[in-house]
Amino acid sequence: EQSKVVEVVSKENNSAVEPLLKRAFMFLEDGDWKNANLHLNEYVKNYADEHGFRCESLYYLAYSFYRLNDFKSANIYFAQVALQNQNPIYVSKAYGFAALSSMLLNEPQKAVEYANLYVKNAINDEQKLDALILASNIYADLNDFDNAQNILLSYVSQKNEMGLKLSIQCAEINEKKGDLIKASEFYKSVYTNFPQSEYAESSMYKCAEMFYVNAQYSKAIENFNTYIYNYGCRKYCERALFLCGDAYLKNKDFNSCIMFSKNLLQTYPQSIYSYGANKNIMNAYFFAEDYKNSYET
Repeated sequence: EQSKVVEVVSKENNSAVEPLLKRAFMFLEDGDWKNANLHLNEYVKNYADEHGFRCESLYYLAYSFYRLNDFKSANIYFAQVALQNQNPIYVSKAYGFAALSSMLLNEPQKAVEYANLYVKNAINDEQKLDALILASNIYADLNDFDNAQNILLSYVSQKNEMGLKLSIQCAEINEKKGDLIKASEFYKSVYTNFPQSEYAESSMYKCAEMFYVNAQYSKAIENFNTYIYNYGCRKYCERALFLCGDAYLKNKDFNSCIMFSKNLLQTYPQSIYSYGANKNIMNAYFFAEDYKNSYET
């Protein structure tokens, strides 16, 4: 949108307006938020009402305040963009940044209101997805996990990118909430419904690790085995072998602990988990009362 505004501004015949806005957008592109802010502020105060571009200049003025960490001023101008309701693109974006600014200002109720307005005013699926995740995260930060999930539920059944990413979001929300069974159902829906997705492997692994971190070792073992069977020597396999072996040890299945730990050491001889795996083998032999092998490990 920024480049389009510059193109339109270039056609403006007013000798004062064109250089002022062009410089403002040049500073925006360079990340010079202070000078962008100064130029946009001058334009909004002295030229916007007469020469147009008011919505665009207000939005980028608000954005420059946001990047300068002046969130209070940012929200004043984001609110003006929304109230003018001249351009749906800027209105929806303004609500999104106003929600973020409100969280940074420790104004959670305003953040919730703006986030919901962002969802309502999203102009396409990409923006709708961003808005839904933002709103869900704000509810989750407020420990309102029910609303964090409820706002997503009507979309998770979609067999597209939105359904995929919102299923992951629901899994993470339920994990934070402590409902591990529900979280595992959403993780499973990702690798079942989207098996070719780049998120399928990570979701299968995260499901197993989630149970391990929460000391539900039997379920962790079950899910680590599912991951190892499906993905072999892929991205998370080294860590999966180690944690699965450790889970077997904690579950007092000493033979399986030894088997998985040795598998790790053979498959990944330079593994960062080598020390932990050797320690687990030693402890497994010891607890199984095989003191000779324990001593020799």
